[in-house]
Amino acid sequence: MDPETQPQSTAIATPPQDGAFQPVIEPSVEKPYTEKPKSKLVPILLGIGIILLGGIYGLLSAQMQKPKTTQVTTEPTPTVEPTILIGQPLSSIASSSAFTTLETSIASLSASINALNVSDTTINPPTLDLPLGLEVK
Repeated sequence: MDPETQPQSTAIATPPQDGAFQPVIEPSVEKPYTEKPKSKLVPILLGIGIILLGGIYGLLSAQMQKPKTTQVTTEPTPTVEPTILIGQPLSSIASSSAFTTLETSIASLSASINALNVSDTTINPPTLDLPLGLEVK
C-alpha cells in the first residue's frame, strides 16, 4: 500500500528527522449523543396505579375503622317544674298611686299602638311611569 493512498486515521506517524519526537494527535470523531424519546405511557400508568392503590387502601381502612354502633337507650330524667302560687298578697309598692298611674299609662299606650293605622299613603314611593318605548303595537 502506498502511504499516499492510506486514510489519515490509519497512517503511522514517522518521527521527524531532526531527532525530536513529536506525538501525532489524531482528531477524535465522536458520535453525537442522541437521546431516545421517552415513553409517556409509563408515568401515566404508574400514576393511575398509585391512585387506584391509594383508593383501595382508603376504602379498606375506612371500613376497618368504623365503630360498631349499638343502640343505647337512655332513661328520661324527671324535670322539676316550679310551683306557681296563686293568690299571693300584693306588695305595698303594687298598691301605691305611682304604680297604678304607671299601669294605666301602659294600658293607654298599648291601646293607641293597637289602633294605629300603619298603611299611610303619604309615605309610599312615587309611581314612575317613564316612556321606555317597549309597548307592543
